Amino acid sequence: MRREMYILLQAVNDRKECLDPESQKLLDHRLRDYAENGFDKLNDAEIQHRQKRSNRIEKLCTEYCRNVRTERGGEWFTPQEVYGLPERDQEPVGDDGKAFYSYANKQVDVMSRARDPKTHRQMAEGAGYSCAKNVPIFREVMLLRDENARQLGAANHASTKLPYRLAESLEWLDHFLNDVADTLIPAARAEHNNVAAERRCSLKEEPGEEVPEDDNTMPPWDYLYYSTKRDDKVLPIDHAAIAEYFPLHHTFTAMLALFADYLQLCFDPIAPRELATVAWHQDVQGWASFKEVWHKEHPGEDLPPERIPESHIAQRIARRPGNIRSNTLGLLVLVLFDLMVHSPPSREAPEKLDFAAAFNAYSLRIKSRGLPKNALPHTAVTTLFDGYDAGFYAYTCLFMTALTVKASYVENSQMQCSSSAHDERLHVASGRATPAADESSDACANPSKSEKAATVGSHRDDTDDDAGRARLSLTLGLHPTTHFKYIGPGSLHEDMLLDFIDPSFRYHNDSDASKFCRVAEGVTFLARLDSAGGGESENSDAEAVERLVRPHGPGLVDLYFRIVHPSYPILHKGVFLERYRRMDRATFLPAPLLAAVYLLAMDWWEYDQAPLVGPVPQLSLTKTGSNNNMSKPDGDALARIASRALMAEVVHRPKLSTVQACLLLLQRAPSSDHTGNSGDSWVLTSQLVAVAEELGLHVDCGFWNIPAWEKGLRRRLAWAALMQDKWSSLIYGRPSHVQASHWRIPPLTIVDFWGDNDTDDSDGTNDSTEVDKGRLLFIHLARLTEVMAGALATFYSHDSQRHAEFSASDAMHTIELVKSVALQLRAWATGLPACLRMEAVRPRKLCSNGYLHLSYFVTEIMIYRCIVRSLARSPPQRTDNVSGNAALLLLCREAAKTRLLHVMRFVEGLRPEHLQAFWWFASAKSLAYIRTYVSILWATSSGDAEAEFYRQKLDEFRWSLRVRARGVAFVTAALREMGESLEDIDMSRSPFVQRLAAERAARSMQMQVRIPSMGDTMDAVGSTEVTHAAESMPVGGTVADTLAAVAVDPLLADGNDLDDMALQTTPEFLADFGVSASETLFADIKSLHLQLYPMDDAHALL
Repeated sequence: MRREMYILLQAVNDRKECLDPESQKLLDHRLRDYAENGFDKLNDAEIQHRQKRSNRIEKLCTEYCRNVRTERGGEWFTPQEVYGLPERDQEPVGDDGKAFYSYANKQVDVMSRARDPKTHRQMAEGAGYSCAKNVPIFREVMLLRDENARQLGAANHASTKLPYRLAESLEWLDHFLNDVADTLIPAARAEHNNVAAERRCSLKEEPGEEVPEDDNTMPPWDYLYYSTKRDDKVLPIDHAAIAEYFPLHHTFTAMLALFADYLQLCFDPIAPRELATVAWHQDVQGWASFKEVWHKEHPGEDLPPERIPESHIAQRIARRPGNIRSNTLGLLVLVLFDLMVHSPPSREAPEKLDFAAAFNAYSLRIKSRGLPKNALPHTAVTTLFDGYDAGFYAYTCLFMTALTVKASYVENSQMQCSSSAHDERLHVASGRATPAADESSDACANPSKSEKAATVGSHRDDTDDDAGRARLSLTLGLHPTTHFKYIGPGSLHEDMLLDFIDPSFRYHNDSDASKFCRVAEGVTFLARLDSAGGGESENSDAEAVERLVRPHGPGLVDLYFRIVHPSYPILHKGVFLERYRRMDRATFLPAPLLAAVYLLAMDWWEYDQAPLVGPVPQLSLTKTGSNNNMSKPDGDALARIASRALMAEVVHRPKLSTVQACLLLLQRAPSSDHTGNSGDSWVLTSQLVAVAEELGLHVDCGFWNIPAWEKGLRRRLAWAALMQDKWSSLIYGRPSHVQASHWRIPPLTIVDFWGDNDTDDSDGTNDSTEVDKGRLLFIHLARLTEVMAGALATFYSHDSQRHAEFSASDAMHTIELVKSVALQLRAWATGLPACLRMEAVRPRKLCSNGYLHLSYFVTEIMIYRCIVRSLARSPPQRTDNVSGNAALLLLCREAAKTRLLHVMRFVEGLRPEHLQAFWWFASAKSLAYIRTYVSILWATSSGDAEAEFYRQKLDEFRWSLRVRARGVAFVTAALREMGESLEDIDMSRSPFVQRLAAERAARSMQMQVRIPSMGDTMDAVGSTEVTHAAESMPVGGTVADTLAAVAVDPLLADGNDLDDMALQTTPEFLADFGVSASETLFADIKSLHLQLYPMDDAHALL
């Protein structure tokens, strides 16, 4: 490497030139290589010295790997010493009566099949010490790598490798690996105890051997033998029977046929006479048919079946979880050792560390068995020396990810089959077997196969009728017979004491075995049977719901999953539909959830596109309000049943379905007659948050022992509950129940939606919404909620002291606080995908993007409402710069006005595809919130011209809503809210005159209160001075007085000019959110403020 080349490459990188992807990749790769060699931090002499160390490391690594590769050691044994080893695996005996068994090729065979323990020990100890020459090499390489890392300022060698590999940090990696280890260790210990028990039984059969019943000792060299022996006994495999389906000639012919097909080659049989001159052995021959070979080797026997029997396949499947678990444990030992030796705490640590003892300690902890004495396992670990140093963990990460993805696929593709799978990581940990995906699929088509392939320790029943209940019995929040309540810190149930009650429930989620359920370290739930909660009327409520909607139930469910669910994905579609399709739905689906789905779907009654034939009618052709069974169901009756049944669930048996029912009922548009959902849903929201915390939704479930799909569902429900609480807190003006420090939930990602069978929603009908877009909408709404919640806590706090401090601060302090929120909103808007724009409407598709954009505008209005209030309360008061005060006020009010124009343009631009889509609960009050904002701007106007402008804008806004309200429930509700909230305000009179009169009256009252205590001398002054004081207030007393000191902006007199100005300031997509105007506002405010008050550093906007 040359420094001149580095300088040139760095210059190209600094210019930020637009390179093609391949060139940019090459540039980044080369710069990374130079940075790894210190060109950005070291001088030439230091680089030269470092290069010598690197060359030394490379030479040592080559020598280390060569020593392992060329090792030819082994042990000599007599036939008696290897008794039990199959004849095919035995080596030929020499003249001295012994045979040589190499460590590289025969160690596993000898230690797993030979019966003599002395043979095991001799083989294990010899193999463990076979590469002793690598001991000094290992230590020197570790020291040199650490020295190179610390020279560049890194903490250790591992930290220099992470930026180019899978893990984000050593802390994350340590947490992940130890979590995997903690999950597998209990199973490893149980397996160790089973093997020890097998050893005890075997020793008892030996003459003269006496072994105590509680003896769990296991010499490390005997483990493989007794483990193999136990597997052969518990999970036998007939290798010979399986081998009959793979005869050499037939298998080789099939392989050649595959090669011929894939590689477009031709393979012709060679005649025996042509082989005579080239054959080196009598067994070399041409190809023969499968039948000829079989009859030759099995004279007089019938041909075996063409397909391998299911029983043989089941034998292999039954051993698969144990093999995976064993391999993973061994991999974990190596990975943890790799990271430990490459991340020493100090420079001196590698010189003092006993690497063999450290490796043995990891083996003892992870696999519950150590290594033979004097073994040197670290001397044969080539992965640490051929490019995988501090990176071998990637295999574990990818392996666990593959298991999770595969198990999730099997679970969701086999929902109605007896082979539905749990998260395979849990099966590996528990020792349960999971059929492969192809066998599961085959079992679905042929139920008899699933009976033959039944696995050991499975929770599933063998009949399709019980498959759904078996699937749910693996969950924590949707268990068919049990509900689980979170045990938090400080409760009566001390987590440390639970082990004294029943230590077997550790990482266990089967409520039949214990009243406690621990799903992770320190996370425990209290299990209670549903029948103990007094829920005897649950089935009758569900039956009543079904009677009300019959025969429209399936059509309504289809409507819900085509229109509502994609935009508000809080249900697991696969689980719901599986339960719904049962013959007796009342047994499987709770009444509140069932009624909530029906109620929401009824809002799109006319959108059903079911065929006109068959037993289920098309919804849009049935009558509304009729008494026959073909009419539209009674929504009020459904709502009453749902509310009554929901209260019973909340009190007696809360589950995830309870949270789902609450959320869906809260999404209903307020009814005009106040009989159903009146819109004042704060009480139900409070209950929702309480149930969510009861179920532990406020705790991160990422490492819990529950199915992967339930983890995603829990995260979605947690965020849905949080969003419901925060937006309700805003629109109802109530203190939030959710505290950020208590709700420890990670941000939503697209992974949280995996496994939800939504791929068939985009079916081309005019009322379908794209599933992927709906998921992104939900994620970005959650991110927007975080910004809104922070602003709500800052500007509208219910803490009396905090509110008093904020109210006492001046307007500039408020603007400074607003700026940070505005920047967060800008970042949110910048990161919004194109598919979530308002114009992203596809033909014959409904588009729910509107409620996301409306929520954004309400967040902005909430902020500017605070600015307007703050300016009205305490405007800038500098008597020496009256014009500057007024200019600052005008600037802020112009920005507030621009926000109003943007949101009005948004409402006017709503298309039928937007209006007829799903709008969530806050939409109606959000539109009413805009009316309040206009009224505040009107009330704080500087004069009649500005007041008239805002009065006209309010009339225009009402008209925009009225022309869009027909058939749109949330717009109708918004108009009603607007009429009820501020209907007593007389906007025909100037707010300037009204406010001035009110101020005069207030000042007169204050003076009259003071007069008795000031003596009769004040009587002569009286109210005349009060009136005079009100008419000649000092500049800065009110917004009106301050603005009156300068000429009124001519733009205020013409609303059309204002509209044109707003459009011109926002030419790009971000202009829909007024981002450009916000940035201009704060830049102008900062510049103006520094001009007005150059010495006032305390108020400088940063």
